[in-house]
Amino acid sequence: MSHDRLYHALRLLGKPFRYSCDGTTSLPDGEPVLLVGNHCGATGPVQCVLSLPRRVYPWIVVDMLDPQRIVPYLYQDFITTTLHLKGTFGWFLAKAIAKIALPLLQGLGCIAVDRYDVRFSGAFRRSMELLETGKALLIFPEDPLLPINPQTGMRPFMSGFLWLCVLYERKTGKRLPVIPIAIVPSKKSIVLGDPLVFPLLQSPREDMKRLALELEINISRLLKR
Repeated sequence: MSHDRLYHALRLLGKPFRYSCDGTTSLPDGEPVLLVGNHCGATGPVQCVLSLPRRVYPWIVVDMLDPQRIVPYLYQDFITTTLHLKGTFGWFLAKAIAKIALPLLQGLGCIAVDRYDVRFSGAFRRSMELLETGKALLIFPEDPLLPINPQTGMRPFMSGFLWLCVLYERKTGKRLPVIPIAIVPSKKSIVLGDPLVFPLLQSPREDMKRLALELEINISRLLKR
């Protein structure tokens, strides 16, 4: 089954569980865009795939797409921290989830991101290929090493992903729209904010930090609506 066929099959199966999509921003097919949201545990990525009105290609940590790394990653990042399970049963559950998750994520065409590859070279190369053909990328840039803000439920945003805006403009001469989205489980909704564009004012690194902070603030506001 192709990536697109699997993607649309999952959307069809998950239709009863979809969130509503709110906001004035539309997502027309064929226009490249970065969608940036709050991770919200496993809820954010799953609901974006099920509920957003167009096909998206999520960035995902490389461990979840690696047969050798997915089980220990799930055990450390999900089983022990979210389910609070440890030991033999915890490892058994991590292996069971991995058997389902690995082929599913590979089949959806997710983009592997290695946080230890400072240039994210593989992720950027694949992302640019998709953007140049009018696709939508989905990114959750919360820094897993920093604490959660109790008021927003988010961790501070990393900014490296915004190199995509620089690369895209250099390659095409056009600005890449960046749309903040807020996943709100309590209201079973995804709120789409107004598009932002990369403000190339000083230096790319400083501009990326400013835009990442602006996105974080925008999503915080959307969560409070």
